[in-house]
Amino acid sequence: MDKFRMTGLSFIKTNIIAIASFIIALLCILYPVCDGLEFLFLLPLSFGLSTFIFPSAHSYWKSNIGFILIFASMWVKYLITPALMTISHSTVDTLNPSPAAFRLSSFVAVFELFVTLFIIQHLWQRHLKKTGI
Repeated sequence: MDKFRMTGLSFIKTNIIAIASFIIALLCILYPVCDGLEFLFLLPLSFGLSTFIFPSAHSYWKSNIGFILIFASMWVKYLITPALMTISHSTVDTLNPSPAAFRLSSFVAVFELFVTLFIIQHLWQRHLKKTGI
């Protein structure tokens, strides 16, 4: 019975993350911050999609402090930062990158997210099999 309850809680958590991600992505699409950040919506959108593509990787955050730090930084980078940039309608004033650099950084961040979650999911599963947990 506990396994069913955990699956239900995991399903609810996944849907809450996905809904929040899609709302933030929609916010980023409707209110672009500046020239070059047209693809800022990809960060929360990819984070929401990653909860369905790598569901077990997202459940490992309870395993150790390293995963807690990784997933906390992912929440900040992929959900909180785009939302705050859109709401405040500003970026960091001390940096003046070109619009092309902003566009490239969005794609690099999405690539980084999927590679990180892929590695976490596959290596941690191998570790769990080795230790017999």
